[in-house]
Amino acid sequence: MAVMHKMRENMHIILFFLLIMFLASMTIGGLVGGANILDLLSGRKPDTILEVNGQQISYEQYNRVRQNQMENYRQQNEQEPTGYQLQQLEDQIWEGMIVDVLKQQTVEKLGLNVTDEEVKYFILKNPHPIIKMDQNFANENGEFDPEKYQAALGNPQADNFWMYKEQQLRMFVPYEKLENELKATVRVTDAELKEEYQKKNDKVNAKYIFFDIAKYPIADDQISDAEINAYYNDHTEDFKEDEQRKIRYALFSTQASAKDSVDVRKLAQTLADSARKGADFVELAELYSEDPGSVTKGGDLGYFKHGVMVKPFEDAAFAAKKSEIVGPVETVHGLHILKVEDKRQENGEEEVKARHILLKFKASRDTEESAREYADYFEREAANNGFSAMAASENVKIDTTDYFRNTGFIPGLGVQKTIVMKAFHQKPGETSRVYNIENRGFIVFEVIGIKPAAVQPLADVKNRVVAQVRRQKQLERAKTDATEVRSKIYSPEQFDTVAAEDSLQVKVTDFFNIDGYIQGVGRDPKFNGAAFELDVNEISQPVEGNRGYYIIMVTEKQNYDPKTFAASKDEFKKEIMQRKLQYVYSDWLASMKAKSDIEDFRYIFY
Repeated sequence: MAVMHKMRENMHIILFFLLIMFLASMTIGGLVGGANILDLLSGRKPDTILEVNGQQISYEQYNRVRQNQMENYRQQNEQEPTGYQLQQLEDQIWEGMIVDVLKQQTVEKLGLNVTDEEVKYFILKNPHPIIKMDQNFANENGEFDPEKYQAALGNPQADNFWMYKEQQLRMFVPYEKLENELKATVRVTDAELKEEYQKKNDKVNAKYIFFDIAKYPIADDQISDAEINAYYNDHTEDFKEDEQRKIRYALFSTQASAKDSVDVRKLAQTLADSARKGADFVELAELYSEDPGSVTKGGDLGYFKHGVMVKPFEDAAFAAKKSEIVGPVETVHGLHILKVEDKRQENGEEEVKARHILLKFKASRDTEESAREYADYFEREAANNGFSAMAASENVKIDTTDYFRNTGFIPGLGVQKTIVMKAFHQKPGETSRVYNIENRGFIVFEVIGIKPAAVQPLADVKNRVVAQVRRQKQLERAKTDATEVRSKIYSPEQFDTVAAEDSLQVKVTDFFNIDGYIQGVGRDPKFNGAAFELDVNEISQPVEGNRGYYIIMVTEKQNYDPKTFAASKDEFKKEIMQRKLQYVYSDWLASMKAKSDIEDFRYIFY
């Protein structure tokens, strides 16, 4: 119990430690079968997908990690990662591998090895947390049991188990040492602790007069060419543009064909007929429904009111009798077969309880395979005979994108990071491999334009420049009016009367802290900072905010309670320490990445 109590007290440290361990072990441990990427030979191999400071990761290693993470996602979410989720997961895997290598290199550089004596110490004298958390040593309450542990140590048949634990220690302890190196740089002084506590707990209440720039319209003819040119020349850094590329592409659609749609309708009618003849609706839903939210529940949608479901579905459900099978009903989602299980009145509103089977209009396997085969054929022939010639001979429709940056987004195609990456490494006139665009089809493309990085010409950004000049002039007018009004206020008693004389509204805040959100103001650090600089009944000079100028008067202050601070000081210190640890870790990692030579060769394989 004492051990578990101690672990609970230090859980924030253990969790941080485990985070470090997880990131460090993602590719080093079981995910890649224990492969040691430090053993790779120097010089880039043909199968290298990532290189960090000369250290290489092979496509096979990356793909193992990728497959493992994809499977974890499927198990946790009970569905395939698609669209944006898939892009995010790919990015996380990639960044995780870079982090792994950087940590390995740091551990190696600092010589943070594990000695035999340390291994013995962590097994025989002071069991390491990694060992204590092993369920083999837990009692009925899930707590570490020293007696079980000692029994396992004395078991002559447990040699393989302890060899495995030794491997774990040799793998994890170096990263624990790295964490301790980072942790040693973190300090929280009493003065800093008090300041942070004050920021969270000191609050003020205020009233203010707002001079909204939206109330100062500036017409185009009030902005001169000289002002536009001056702003543009003073802010050229704002108009720098990275290299851009343009592609043209052939899309081989995987949208449902007419035959596919007919087949879906036939299946829906067959299922509806089977359900009416007594087939188990729950089993049919579990076998055939394509609604991810209800398929594991046998199509159960629970009770719902009017206005919750799409209209054709709702009309059919509320018109049906209890136990009636309805459908197929067509909606934007596909075809539905409904079974109404119950009806009731709840708080004066009619509710229906129903199950459904959803069949989506989508391409059949034959349609998808045909599209892929045609795309493969087009790619092969275009590579040999030219993209344009192949498109003309096959009468294939060609679309052209606008110029796009290396951000992962392509106009007309959406977020397509893999295609973008390839486009930025592909020569003009070269035919790409076949790429799949989810729910649309397969594409083959060629680069037809490269726009080098440069400062955009004024003609291209004139609207942006005009908008900024307009904003500056609006702020100037707002400041002029705010300064004039402020000059009339000599005392707190005059704050409201002067505002009323000028037909200005005085608004009142709730209590807020220095980092807080303020109703009517939003998150505006300049407003908050100015308010906290004022004493009660003191009136600010005009304060420039995000949307205009303010005159602020603090009406009340609530200072933190020293007794409460003293009582919670230790816990608050842990919180601040944990936050600083995270900042230190993030800063260290960003610094390591910034000064590292990282080469991305994914475009060769994808």
